[in-house]
Amino acid sequence: MSNFNLKLESIGRNPSVLCQISRGIEREALRIDGNGSLSKTLHSEKLGSALTNRFITTDYSESLLEFITPVSKKTNETIHQLTDIHKFTYLNLPGEYLWPMSMPCYVGNEDDIKIASYGTSNIAKMKSTYRLGLKHRYGSLMQIIAGVHYNFSFPDEFWKCIYNIDSKNFAHQKSDFYFALIRNYLRYGWIIPYFFGASPAICKSFIDNSSCRKYDFNTYNHSNCYLPWATSLRLSDLGYTDSNEQGLIKTSYNSLQEYITSITKAMNTKSSIYSNISYGDEEQPNQLNDNILQIENEHYAPIRPKRVTNPNEKPLEALNHRGVEYIEIRSLDVNPFSPIGISKEQVLFLDVFLTWLALEDSHEISSEEEAKIKTNWSRVILEGRKNNLQLLHGSKEKKLKEWLSQIFEQLYKVAKLFDLNNSINLYQENLNFFKKQIEDTSLTLSGKFLDRLFEVSNIKELGLSLARDHKADLEKAKFNNLDEKTFQLEVSESLTRQRKLESLSQEKFSTFLKNYFN
Repeated sequence: MSNFNLKLESIGRNPSVLCQISRGIEREALRIDGNGSLSKTLHSEKLGSALTNRFITTDYSESLLEFITPVSKKTNETIHQLTDIHKFTYLNLPGEYLWPMSMPCYVGNEDDIKIASYGTSNIAKMKSTYRLGLKHRYGSLMQIIAGVHYNFSFPDEFWKCIYNIDSKNFAHQKSDFYFALIRNYLRYGWIIPYFFGASPAICKSFIDNSSCRKYDFNTYNHSNCYLPWATSLRLSDLGYTDSNEQGLIKTSYNSLQEYITSITKAMNTKSSIYSNISYGDEEQPNQLNDNILQIENEHYAPIRPKRVTNPNEKPLEALNHRGVEYIEIRSLDVNPFSPIGISKEQVLFLDVFLTWLALEDSHEISSEEEAKIKTNWSRVILEGRKNNLQLLHGSKEKKLKEWLSQIFEQLYKVAKLFDLNNSINLYQENLNFFKKQIEDTSLTLSGKFLDRLFEVSNIKELGLSLARDHKADLEKAKFNNLDEKTFQLEVSESLTRQRKLESLSQEKFSTFLKNYFN
């Protein structure tokens, strides 16, 4: 019997451990005006402090909101929380909408994109300076690309079910288990853009002529560029990636220590390109430093190992001291057909898929396999719906649809374990929904997106139409889990927390940065 089936049997004897899976969602959403153009207004104080609000903040630009759900063990609760956050936001965004796509709306001038501001405290200045560095390194347009991040963790009992655990060294072993999952996500994660990719087209204002020539884009009504079989241009090098300096990073996912060592090296290695960026001045430098990575979060990857940090603790320090606590899936496009950017069907699929990755054997990734992994992701991103598309599989090639069908046989076994906790076959029926998309690629999000685009004149019209529908749906929705009083209290307390931080910022910003990085 294979290791996979043995692990399945172990979970089958105690399926309740799957009820203890923890989830959290972070959804980014660009604010637009009533004409479908980038909003030029500042972050509203009615939404609280972007620095300290637990539910609503901004990401890299002032107009890019980020919604954060609390951690929950219930799927419906997570969906309800995210819906509640969206509803409260819309109540406080008169005359504005949330752009329903990952790739941005029409932008006439990059100067219209304002770097996010978080106040006058040193930690706030650091966040803004980091984003200013991103602008100088990658350009402003990259700062308004949106995505959905799915945070996921298993209970300790899950790992104890399927492995012989040395309780004295459990934290270290758990990190090994999560890194095995991460390696499998890199191997099989191309499945996510296949099903969830929703950016096969892009507004022509986003790209320059050289990029158009590189990808041999088709054009539609002059203002839209698209690739006919693409799934997620957001995940291509037109999106939130960097093919220059970050391409020099040799990130290892073979162990926690190798990962920490590789990221630390990038954070401490001077960049020949970024060192040419002018310094600015002591109170407002143009970047935090001139290394390949300013901080850990600049490393763009489809998945990250994560740990909740203590006050004044850096992410890598937390991982090094206490090991991996959860994983962050970062390769999800915003679902344009959902008012909250992600659907319950997607969440249920992710639960099964990530559990399967944890149960599958996972050897270390060699440099040769790493190259194949990148090739497979690229093929699915740029032409995933192409008939008879081949992916690299071992020393040969295999049809994507054939490989997907084989993987689904394993996923159904995992779904049955989840359904042992339900009165209905919820997870198996959900897999049926996605299985139809293997043969009929028009049912995927990217296929549906292109079909809808060709019904209208351009991406702007489609985006604004969807945004209006989503706003109407959310305004009619009721608060389910987090009520308006909870949000109003958080708004007030977040502003108080920001003011307190600002009153404590006594040292010069240049001294603060020096102390932070030393």
